[in-house]
Amino acid sequence: MKNTVIESKWGDFRLNVLSWLNNHRNHQLIQANGVRERSLSLLQNRYGYTREEAASALDKHYPQARLE
Repeated sequence: MKNTVIESKWGDFRLNVLSWLNNHRNHQLIQANGVRERSLSLLQNRYGYTREEAASALDKHYPQARLE
């Protein structure tokens, strides 16, 4: 009986999970971009880098932070 209910509601469940995952991923990307922007600003303010120099330094030392 329970399997039948799950199977009949699978489409709705799947769509809800996919929607939740997409929202979660979007939130993570927004947060990551915010961290990158703050990091660039910090390098610019602290060391007097141009935006391009700060981006280059950040990409060199933390390539996983690259989102652009």
